[in-house]
Amino acid sequence: MHLSRQNGEGRWGEFRRQKATRTHFTFRRTLKRLLSQGPLAHDYTTDLWTLKRIAEVIEKHFGVCYDPSGVWHMLHGIGWSRQKPEGRTRERDGCTTESGD
Repeated sequence: MHLSRQNGEGRWGEFRRQKATRTHFTFRRTLKRLLSQGPLAHDYTTDLWTLKRIAEVIEKHFGVCYDPSGVWHMLHGIGWSRQKPEGRTRERDGCTTESGD
């Protein structure tokens, strides 16, 4: 099977042009705005985003259901990365350790 190339791009060039539609950019911009509000603004009890929570927000606001792996690829596409929350140092039983001479 032979595919002819039109304008040097062929079918792939046409696909790329169709993929970058106004709706796609509006979706990305709206998703960034929703996520930047934080999980607490969306009635979650902690201030941490999870893939499941983001999928729920997408479904609630856009009516589209995503698998968590699809959410991860989408987040990567809008410039978000995986981050681990900082650990907090706790004092044991309210005592601090002192160095002795």
